[in-house]
Amino acid sequence: MRGLNLCPKTLPWKGFVKIPLGVTLNRNASTSTRNQIETAVKSVSNTFPTVDLTWKDGHVSRFHPIWLVDHDPKFVHETSSQRNLDSAELPQAVAHPCEIDVTDQGGKITFKWDSLTFSTGKVCDDYVVQYDAAFLRQHCHSHSPPLEFSSPAEPAPLLWSTKNMSKGTIPKFNSKNIVENDEELFTALKGLKQYGVILIDNMPSSTEETEQVARRFGPPRETFYGTMWDTAPKPGAEVNDTAYTKDPLHPHTDASYLFDMCGLQCFNCVAQSGSDNDVEDSTEGCTKLVDGFKIMELLKLNEPETYNFFLNTNLKWFCKEEGVHMEMVEKAFSESPYKIFRYNNYDLDTVDYLPFDFIPEYYKHTKVINDYMRAEDNVVLARLNVGEMVIVDNQRVCHGRTGFTGFRNMVGCYVGRDDWYSKLRVLKDRFAVAWFKFSI
Repeated sequence: MRGLNLCPKTLPWKGFVKIPLGVTLNRNASTSTRNQIETAVKSVSNTFPTVDLTWKDGHVSRFHPIWLVDHDPKFVHETSSQRNLDSAELPQAVAHPCEIDVTDQGGKITFKWDSLTFSTGKVCDDYVVQYDAAFLRQHCHSHSPPLEFSSPAEPAPLLWSTKNMSKGTIPKFNSKNIVENDEELFTALKGLKQYGVILIDNMPSSTEETEQVARRFGPPRETFYGTMWDTAPKPGAEVNDTAYTKDPLHPHTDASYLFDMCGLQCFNCVAQSGSDNDVEDSTEGCTKLVDGFKIMELLKLNEPETYNFFLNTNLKWFCKEEGVHMEMVEKAFSESPYKIFRYNNYDLDTVDYLPFDFIPEYYKHTKVINDYMRAEDNVVLARLNVGEMVIVDNQRVCHGRTGFTGFRNMVGCYVGRDDWYSKLRVLKDRFAVAWFKFSI
């Protein structure tokens, strides 16, 4: 127990502030930084096997007594927010509290037990646990699906195709505002969470300044391509990836061969093929964008056998070049605990790992998914001009390009999913504002 007193006679409870549903509890935040929401308890039912709280808006939250003891706020470190209560020492059979007090007009709840015996043998008489009601409403099991990042306060991903998305409707931001304004950065991160793609204009062309903007979303991730890279075409003998050619590329996710598949991918257009970079109707060097989540939805609806094949069948992805041999065996689709789309036809390895009878099915379903990913209705064309950067969620949105004849170059980098999700959570907690939806 790290020397903690399991039976304190006083409560070192700081008084949690009321917070919006879905916002991570910050025990050091001031009330002025929070939007007030309805978190007042109307009534309590203390009946086996749960403690049920009915809120003033009519919602009912159910809690197991052991959960209420385990999440006791007085055993949370004030600055690190880490747990100081060892779950292994919890009583395995926690009786219902003998008394429940609702105070502060339903804003605070105190649970009392005559006695609790911990697995260490320690007996605590007159055991008290006090919660801010907002914490219990936020962490109500009736609200939050287990192990999901998304909470009820966050919007579901908004799926798109050419019917409701074009270059002109991709959420757009100014690079100067992204660098200087945290609230603008928060809005951009929300756009990525909802749509999986944003545009940033007025971008500088240097690698160093591109990194400065990208770093606002998270530290650029170093791979065997380097930390910052560009896609300038290479002579044939030097090509170690099809990105370094002028060839058209079908939509795909990058780094499908990595255990920790890259999160964000940034492409800053520093040179565009063609005589006039401002000609929007040119098809040369256009970026192709496909919403992988939309592809999953379409396959689930129209091609359920193909959907289930990619949801349940491990595929082998690889990358091999001088000094590098990456391999990953993973399913193309994941629905839980995180929704992920992973598909790169260029990186599929020799199909010698599937059972013999699966081979015809493999080719049947790969034909279907490729047809959907390349269908005109599903591919948004966005010809980037010099000074425009597109950022995509690489675990959702596929990118590709049309071929080109002149010189085209993108300066970019990867950002890990952990890092940009962390930045989103930090800013969400800081601003504690309602989520919004872009109009497309």
